[in-house]
Amino acid sequence: MSQMQQGQRCRIVWAFARLHHNPGASWADAFTAAALDSDAANAPARNSRLAAAAAGDLADALWALSELGYQIQSQWLRKLHGRLTRSVGALSTGQLQRTVQLLATASGDSGSGSVLVPAALADELGRCVSAKLGSGGGSGGVGDLSEAVSVAWACARLGLRLQGPFRDALIRCVLGSHVHAGYVCCVSGRI
Repeated sequence: MSQMQQGQRCRIVWAFARLHHNPGASWADAFTAAALDSDAANAPARNSRLAAAAAGDLADALWALSELGYQIQSQWLRKLHGRLTRSVGALSTGQLQRTVQLLATASGDSGSGSVLVPAALADELGRCVSAKLGSGGGSGGVGDLSEAVSVAWACARLGLRLQGPFRDALIRCVLGSHVHAGYVCCVSGRI
């Protein structure tokens, strides 16, 4: 793994998660040491190998580790927050979906039911989710009810302010599915 470029490291763990293959705790420990942790013990954060990862690659790697049951460390999330603040608009539609799901499940809870994500990042995520996932068709939009409910829950948990067509499409998708009315009201009221 030491011979791989940072993007390749991130994509390999993403592939394991997408294939539902957990390579085990020892592999995950070796991966995080090679891909995420600082170059040397007690090295300053600027020397972290995370500096070489693009925002989308880093988001995918952390999402994958979370999917595989690995504990996401707070310093990795802080690095992701900073990286996303500068480049959330560059994420693909899939990366954006995985990112909001990761942030909704791996970030600490503020006690109000919302997770702790910097306000500027939450605003930008809300704009990008509304624009990219609201585009529908092709590679945009939310494909099915399961995705719609998952994205709606993650956006509500993050306190994202969704706009226009995407918010309306999410609510229509969930309401049209005859999901339990109490859950639908909870989701639509928070978005």
